[in-house]
Amino acid sequence: IILLKPKDNSYFLLLISTPIILYINNKKIKKLDNYYKDIYKVTIIYKKNKYIFNALLDTGNRLYDQYKKRPISLIYTEKIKCDYSELILVPIETANKKSILKCIKVEKIIIDNKEIRNAIIGLSDKKFNIQDINMILHKDLLGGRK
Repeated sequence: IILLKPKDNSYFLLLISTPIILYINNKKIKKLDNYYKDIYKVTIIYKKNKYIFNALLDTGNRLYDQYKKRPISLIYTEKIKCDYSELILVPIETANKKSILKCIKVEKIIIDNKEIRNAIIGLSDKKFNIQDINMILHKDLLGGRK
């Protein structure tokens, strides 16, 4: 039993603040845990070259090839050497505008030992603002799981 003196508020402050700090810390750890749960090591085979990416599963990615209804994942253009003569131009509609997305068809994507053949990859001119992530995975490539 700790006896508190009326003038000694530091113990009282410690007793009150410790559970609050632990609660906030626990919340941050859970949030970080959920973030890393959606990160995958992805291998892409394109033109007989092998590329390995850190990819984030984006459950909000609703990009589809308008012609064959295939899901489109995104990579930063500078991360892959592509043959621009074989680009697939896919019309897309975002919240702000309509535009054309340059895409390539890769031989296969390997995610967690699952192979997806003839997948479509959209080429983004802008880097993703997510640390160590250079690919955004479409949710349907993993069976729609989160």
